[in-house]
Amino acid sequence: MGGGASKKKGVDAKKPVKIKAPQPQPVAESVSPFSGHPGGLEPQNVVRDEAKLSEEKPRDVKGEAISSSQPEPGEDRAKKESASKALTEALRCTEEATRRMLAHDTTRAVELHEQALKMRREAVGPQHEAVAASLSSLANLSLYLGRYPTAADQYRQALGVYKEALGPEHKNIAITLSNLGEVLRKQCKLGEAEQRLNEALAMFMKVYGKEDSAFAATMNNLAGVLEAQGKYEAALDLAKRALTLQHNFLGEKHEHTLAGKMVLSNIYISMGEIRLAETTARQVVEVHERLGGEESQAFAAALSNLAYCTQMLGSVDDAEAILRRAMSMDEAVSGSQHPNSATDTHNAAVLVQMRGDTAEAMKLLEACKSVDLATLEADHLDQIITSNNIAWCNHGLGDSSEALEIYKANLSTQEKVLGGDHPIVAETLNGMASVMGALGMAEEEYKLYPRILSIQ
Repeated sequence: MGGGASKKKGVDAKKPVKIKAPQPQPVAESVSPFSGHPGGLEPQNVVRDEAKLSEEKPRDVKGEAISSSQPEPGEDRAKKESASKALTEALRCTEEATRRMLAHDTTRAVELHEQALKMRREAVGPQHEAVAASLSSLANLSLYLGRYPTAADQYRQALGVYKEALGPEHKNIAITLSNLGEVLRKQCKLGEAEQRLNEALAMFMKVYGKEDSAFAATMNNLAGVLEAQGKYEAALDLAKRALTLQHNFLGEKHEHTLAGKMVLSNIYISMGEIRLAETTARQVVEVHERLGGEESQAFAAALSNLAYCTQMLGSVDDAEAILRRAMSMDEAVSGSQHPNSATDTHNAAVLVQMRGDTAEAMKLLEACKSVDLATLEADHLDQIITSNNIAWCNHGLGDSSEALEIYKANLSTQEKVLGGDHPIVAETLNGMASVMGALGMAEEEYKLYPRILSIQ
């Protein structure tokens, strides 16, 4: 698929592929009842203990305690008992949601978290930290399911409630900023993502005073943003620093450390350092295998990166076998309509095209595009990459005029989202130049090369 959009610098332009992005950093060390929930970082001790919450003073509609020197009337005692029961039931719902999530029953997990949110709002008011915790858990689940606009909205709601309940600076606010930054990265809103993540890092240091694993996870999220912006050296430095912290705090087998290695692997891929990327991805796969090989999004992502690296190193048959395993795992864990499954389908199209079956590659890319359209916003980078490779298949199938129109439309969106000097823009221009050459548009073709070279 020469000339298609690729995130690789120094890689053969005839083999572009949409890289599976690093997974959102998983659960932070926490003693809250949300521990074990996939998705973003979990808030720290936010629902300290449901019994303690039930012992707090009654709260007004803003979640503020109502003080009184008078003995509680019977009606108030009844309300307090009702709130205590509601909080106990909310805790049961969150614990059951975690069990459902681990069993991949995401529909029921969402229902249970929504029930818990409603109960907490009724029991302690809408501006309590327990409400924010429920919103965060729902957002983490939306992120896990690939529902990025919904996740962003839920994180913003949680952020507002935390600030109202805890003040402007708190570790839970920093964690929520970090998670919001990650989902903004997935939406390709890179400027705001970078801003939110830098805010989170500054707040971690101000309120906590030292680096920890949540701080390192946020560094990894920021490294992912810098990589998406084409700032590879800065991203690499940040990812290495984060990985050192994670090794020190958590050890090499912890899910945070594995996620950090995935970030590093993706950066190496973008830099064209395929052997380093392959070594790093293989290390992650081997740890997952040693831990029992349980199917997960993170394991599938490592397999997908390993398949890409194996393909780029020339072992197409081995790459295909690894990718099939990733595809099967993603479909089992996330479903066929998840962005991760669409990425696998896209990468399978690349392998098929490498074997010379452009028509079959086009079918796979169209299937990928269908999922992209249903799950991602119109200017999302994944949509553009898929569209670029559809353009290249059109060119390969003889419809160069259609290919050129697609490239032109994609270029406009890329320049808006990424700026005019991003490596992906250069690769789109390169694809346009190839198509123009085939159409006999030599003058227009040669005008593009100085700009391509200036970016690369």
